Amino acid sequence: MQVDSELKSRIFHAIEKGNAHFNLDTFLYNLETDHAFILNIDGTLVGYEVRLETNNKYLLVVFMEGDGVLKQLDKFISMTKDLAKQLGCSYVETYGRIGWSKVFRDHGIKTRYVAYKMEVL
Repeated sequence: MQVDSELKSRIFHAIEKGNAHFNLDTFLYNLETDHAFILNIDGTLVGYEVRLETNNKYLLVVFMEGDGVLKQLDKFISMTKDLAKQLGCSYVETYGRIGWSKVFRDHGIKTRYVAYKMEVL
């Protein structure tokens, strides 16, 4: 998939702002190999990757970018769940800043694990 500079900039900003577990180059590579894709949900970009575990296939939400993320959360959750089912995934996973835990909990999404970070420089 060819990614223009505006789209690349939006992806970079979304990843840098919200998810330290990913980088732009890896996501763009995965787009080229069909392991990742982007949906535009009414102007909000959502980046996904399909991942494999030992016994499961799951859908990873890499980023959500746009002004309408919270306004469209119910639609996003519904579409993501349907997409995961279509792809044969067992579950959906994502990472986010701490404030997302309450938002997701209010939508019945459970915390799977917590990450901690210690600066050493």
